Amino acid sequence: DASEAQEAAATLETARTEFQEATRDLENGKEKKAGAIEDRGDLQAEIRELYERLGLEEGAEEELRDLAGQHESYEEAVGDKQEADAELSAALKQLRRQEGHAEWMEEATEETLEQRLEAAQEEAEKEEEYVQEIESIKHEIQDAREEGTLEELQARYRERRDELAEERDRDYEKAVGSVLAKLVQEETRDQGLPPVFHRARELLAEITDHRYRLTLDRENAAFRAFDHVYEKPFDLDELSSGTQVQLVLAVRIAFLETQEQGCRAPLVLDETLANSDENRARAIIDAVKTICEDGRQVLYLTAQPDEVQKWRARLDGE
Repeated sequence: DASEAQEAAATLETARTEFQEATRDLENGKEKKAGAIEDRGDLQAEIRELYERLGLEEGAEEELRDLAGQHESYEEAVGDKQEADAELSAALKQLRRQEGHAEWMEEATEETLEQRLEAAQEEAEKEEEYVQEIESIKHEIQDAREEGTLEELQARYRERRDELAEERDRDYEKAVGSVLAKLVQEETRDQGLPPVFHRARELLAEITDHRYRLTLDRENAAFRAFDHVYEKPFDLDELSSGTQVQLVLAVRIAFLETQEQGCRAPLVLDETLANSDENRARAIIDAVKTICEDGRQVLYLTAQPDEVQKWRARLDGE
């Protein structure tokens, strides 16, 4: 029995030892678990901070993977920037050693520098022109010294100036003489023409609203009509049919007026608009209207309703 008791005691001791070890393992496990939880919290905080720093929503793993894939390119860009900064620093050092360096050059844009360069080049060109002009003046002075004194040059200048003034006066006299001759010719050209011609000219001007002026070509012994719109004369057969009718009316009325003694005889027109197009009919009606406004009575005879319609439409201003 004693041996059994010893065995039982040994078994209990072993169990107690194992229990103690298990307890220690449990405590260690709890500590590790707590540490793992703490590490996980730190990692989660770091992850949230990373998302926030990258401007991403928490949990945007796909976008985060894309950024991670661009890391290599980012590193290359950083390297390129560092090289560019080094080159810029070296260029600035070299620029500062150049004569004429100014601080504003380091901050200026490429466009500003180009504009300043163009302005400087223009100034340089002007300066070169000034130098050339100075050299030219020097040569002129030297030539003048070789040709004679300054007083002699001034005397020749005054002499030449007087000669030019005399030539100018002669040209003025020639020009004035030409103008006077032309004016006299214009004023006397129509002298000797009968009164009917002058009256026909006045009537044609009134009827055509002063567009046409009846003239006489003495060299060719032919009447012509001067068009103030085109500023040129036309032969009578070159006029439109409507203008030709207006001219005929003006001439006939002029003859009639020269034959009248006191009272005015009425003008009788018999189907004058027959076979006339719209332009010709309008010209005839306007001419007759002008004659009536001058105090002449006009009788128009027709059996055609369309002619009556044309008269009414034109007189009513349609």
